[in-house]
Amino acid sequence: MHVINTQQALKKIIHNLGLSGSETTPTSDQIIAEYLRHALYTLSHSTTTVQRVFVTKLMNQVKRQLNPLGQNFQETDSDDPIRHVLDQLKQVGDVAELGNGYWLPAPLRLVRLHNGQILLIGGMDTKSLQTRFGKRIQPTGFVRSVQSKDTAHFVRKGIDWQGFEDWVGEAEADICSWTRNLLDDARKRLNPSGSDLTDFEVYMPRLCKTNLQYYRWIPAEKLAFAPKDIVLYRFKQTFVTYYLGMLTDEKSVRLHRESRLEQDIEIRKLLYGLDALYQCSTNAKFELLDEKQGKLIFRSWLPTTQRRLLLALGDEVHSRLPLVYEFSIDFKGEIFKHVQKLGISIIEEKIDG
Repeated sequence: MHVINTQQALKKIIHNLGLSGSETTPTSDQIIAEYLRHALYTLSHSTTTVQRVFVTKLMNQVKRQLNPLGQNFQETDSDDPIRHVLDQLKQVGDVAELGNGYWLPAPLRLVRLHNGQILLIGGMDTKSLQTRFGKRIQPTGFVRSVQSKDTAHFVRKGIDWQGFEDWVGEAEADICSWTRNLLDDARKRLNPSGSDLTDFEVYMPRLCKTNLQYYRWIPAEKLAFAPKDIVLYRFKQTFVTYYLGMLTDEKSVRLHRESRLEQDIEIRKLLYGLDALYQCSTNAKFELLDEKQGKLIFRSWLPTTQRRLLLALGDEVHSRLPLVYEFSIDFKGEIFKHVQKLGISIIEEKIDG
């Protein structure tokens, strides 16, 4: 009997998953993603009609399959890599969460990037895609890609196009104008505040120009005076709630008039908008790892649109702050373009050696 070690087993698994065509060695997250795609697709298509899959059933099946591969694929007290990757697949649009713990693979669709490259988004695993469509399918970052010359073949097979903005989410061409319009609209809806609380925090990029947005939240009791303009503030109780409002400094800095933010307003996007509006933008650091790979480091959380693009085209090396993404230089222009739409300044560094 021939016994192979873990590394040999992993190399064979990478080949069997259809990931051996990747220019870089697949990460543990990419391997987990393939197991999740395959398990979800198989479980949901086990009968003549598509069946939604409960998350516990999905997770348990993948855990059993990954258990022999070692600790990088196993749950710890502080981290569950399988659940983390499932959330990433949801973020990029490969799987859909239906609510109440149920999931389904998302339908296949083609997405054209601005640089002309074409992604294949959807919940079928890479090996099954290659069996169905041949070697036209190539692993690309966290997702898969196809050649432009092959798109007609996919369309004939019934795979539709999805617009780039529809997939990645709307990224404002001018974050300052978007923010200014939002503030103007909030001013029209200001109502007298019924709260006498002073236990809230105000986002003040002009007072605290640190590169970390976390430190730009100032407790109201620490403000020496009330800003004259409308501000973003939050109450940190059981649930964090955000408002736009005007403050008064009669007796102490407190709320004067307020307008609750609409639910569809993404707070992380608004923070970058306020940074840009008041010319206090944050920085990201880019490092050229070698002639093919680069790395971006962020010290504040990213909005959904930018994170989706980075997840799809690269590898989220660190999902807590600081956020770290590694990706092919082929996608540098595409990624920079969307990151800079937030007003973020990118500082480029090269690692020697």
